[in-house]
Amino acid sequence: MIHEIAQDNDGRELIAIYVGDYDPSGMWMSERDFPGRVEKYGGDHVSVERVAITEGDTIGLPSFSARDKQKDPRYEWFVKNHGERCWELDAMDPNELRGRAEEQIAALIEPVAWNRCAVVNWVEQESLQTVLSQWGAGR
Repeated sequence: MIHEIAQDNDGRELIAIYVGDYDPSGMWMSERDFPGRVEKYGGDHVSVERVAITEGDTIGLPSFSARDKQKDPRYEWFVKNHGERCWELDAMDPNELRGRAEEQIAALIEPVAWNRCAVVNWVEQESLQTVLSQWGAGR
């Protein structure tokens, strides 16, 4: 899938919004794995924006020792770059997470084009409902 995303370049920037755990695997995914594979496949138009859990989100959330993740092959990298504590995405308030994701998406979309698509979608749904409601009426 990442190869397809990297190859699908229509000239516009693509921003992948990432949410994940603040632990060895989660941080590796957003900082190394995804960006590295996108670059490998020539996706210079693709960037990754981590919107949760960020370092700022960790304040006040329950954490656990990174030593609990010692078997993770990314453990040493994580401790060197992010410290000795980990946080799970599940600890974040789901309403805050949803709100943040919506806010990030809204900041990136073109409102006029978005509204036009919403109108087209509504018209298509209405048309489909009309066709379906009349489907068996002629029998």
